[in-house]
Amino acid sequence: TITSCYATGAVSGFSSVGGLCGRNYHGTITSCYATGAVSGTDYVGGLCGYNDDTITSCYATGAVSGTDFVGGLCGWNEDGMITFCYATGAVSGTDFVGGLCGYNRRTITSCYATGAVSGTSSSVGGLCGENYYYSTISRSFWDIQTSGMTTSAGGTGKTTAQMQTLSTFTSAGWDFTNETTNGRNEIWRMCINGVDYPHLNWESIDGDFSCPDGINIEDLSYFIGRWLMKGCTVGNNYCGGADLNYSGVVDLVDWAIFAENWLKI
Repeated sequence: TITSCYATGAVSGFSSVGGLCGRNYHGTITSCYATGAVSGTDYVGGLCGYNDDTITSCYATGAVSGTDFVGGLCGWNEDGMITFCYATGAVSGTDFVGGLCGYNRRTITSCYATGAVSGTSSSVGGLCGENYYYSTISRSFWDIQTSGMTTSAGGTGKTTAQMQTLSTFTSAGWDFTNETTNGRNEIWRMCINGVDYPHLNWESIDGDFSCPDGINIEDLSYFIGRWLMKGCTVGNNYCGGADLNYSGVVDLVDWAIFAENWLKI
């Protein structure tokens, strides 16, 4: 298990190269990010080169380059699940190249990519280069303008304006702050339409649970509404983010973290 970690350095190698992890073998990567440039030959990803299991609530922003199986977040997704993730870095390669994932053999759900994508084969896409026939990509998007790609093996292409519009994602079932129709786990955040792409809610200051930005009375009300909740896990985004220290329960330790950040912006 890798949780709440990050890496910023440039990474280079040959096979199974990632900005945070080379290969995730029967493991879980949660709430992590990588920003460094990544280069290699095959199975190259901005966050993880080769994924065999679970990556959730993560992102990568670095440029990624390689030959085959190259992706902005993950080069090859083998029997793994990628959920609630995004990639913004430029991606270049030869075959099986995608803004988020080069080759998908399992499941990608509620993800997006915005980086420029380039390759020389037909298996190159704005979100994913190739999607194996029994695999699924659902509720996921890529920016057709910034990527320079109008096609993808899975996902839905949108303009930049559409990618920066909240309803694009909520209509697909994405769980955002300040809405309850799609759940109360508060995975994503977009406080102002037309300004930026969605971000993961954990990227904000600890205790800033809801819009507007900054920790204020709205966040206090949110926190009180989840006081002493138990069973906080990755599956429910640690009780909608209120379990600030990932202990499994919303308690006095979380209150201390919240109080320390009171009125921060």
